Amino acid sequence: MTSKRAKGSAFERWVEAWLIKNDPSCKVHRQVSLSKYLPSKGIHISTRNDILGCIDLVMVNASEIRMIQATCHTGTGKKLNDLRQVPWPYDKVSVELWMKRAPRRITIWRVYADREDILGEIIGGKFIEKEEP
Repeated sequence: MTSKRAKGSAFERWVEAWLIKNDPSCKVHRQVSLSKYLPSKGIHISTRNDILGCIDLVMVNASEIRMIQATCHTGTGKKLNDLRQVPWPYDKVSVELWMKRAPRRITIWRVYADREDILGEIIGGKFIEKEEP
């Protein structure tokens, strides 16, 4: 059985690879786990270091900056609340929640201070933009 952390890390790596594949000019930083030594116990533990406590990846290209929380969790409430705790300059950066909903199906939300909009979905590796009503 794969741990939640391992599934989450695998999804983050997938998001990073997808971003680079679809925009080779971009640069992506993925925050990784760090090893911390506990001298009192004589062991190393793995700790997460999300950027600002809520961001897993940062993608930058010539025209945009995207701050991305990538998750395999099914509920959006806590993740959205965590993202809204940061005073983002929403006019300068895209704050996004990427959620793996099912195998080969990812929903992408753009997060604002007072709402979130679904940008679209990635199904089988292809981005499908949300149609306007």
